[in-house]
Amino acid sequence: MARRTNTYAIRLAVEGGGQVKAELVTVGQSGEQSLKRIESAGGGRASAGLKGLGRQAELLRTGTTRYTYDGAKVVHPPLPSLEELRLLAIERVEHRAEVELQAALGAKLPASVLLFQALSDELTRFQADQEPTAETYPLLASLVGKRGAVDLQRAAQLVAERRARWLQRAAAVEALRLETLEHLEAAQSQEEIDAVLKGLDWGRVQPLSREI
Repeated sequence: MARRTNTYAIRLAVEGGGQVKAELVTVGQSGEQSLKRIESAGGGRASAGLKGLGRQAELLRTGTTRYTYDGAKVVHPPLPSLEELRLLAIERVEHRAEVELQAALGAKLPASVLLFQALSDELTRFQADQEPTAETYPLLASLVGKRGAVDLQRAAQLVAERRARWLQRAAAVEALRLETLEHLEAAQSQEEIDAVLKGLDWGRVQPLSREI
């Protein structure tokens, strides 16, 4: 997958160091505040893209506050250390793994993930119950008569099949996540970190069918 590069260009007209620094700080802060207003309007359920933009806004804000003026020119902030680059790369991998797992589940909202977990918990209890009833397993019972689930047993079977497919995908994602983190932790330069991220292949996401 091609790596996206974000470039931030700032044109400065310098007439006094104090003014330059104040304007740079304002650029980062105003962008971050605007993003927070968008998240608030959406009830706190900002998309992954917006949250990623929020992290970029934070990096821009913290970076610009380190600009200084030595009386003759604007002095750029120091380049990030290898450890800072490593931590940013690890955060990127962790976030992508979470997105992969959620996409494989076919869940777009946190409530969908919680519902799947609750169904999975009910299934575990159902499989150990010698005399299950619809009253004891309301979520499984809600599937009866839908998607081919003619009875409680068939509903449990559908949930079991869905859980097995997701666990298979989750195992592959987790193995790749841990392997990538090991490579990032062993990297000794920015070039090595970039090479790890460039070679990362999560594979084609296979969302679970919407049988239930």
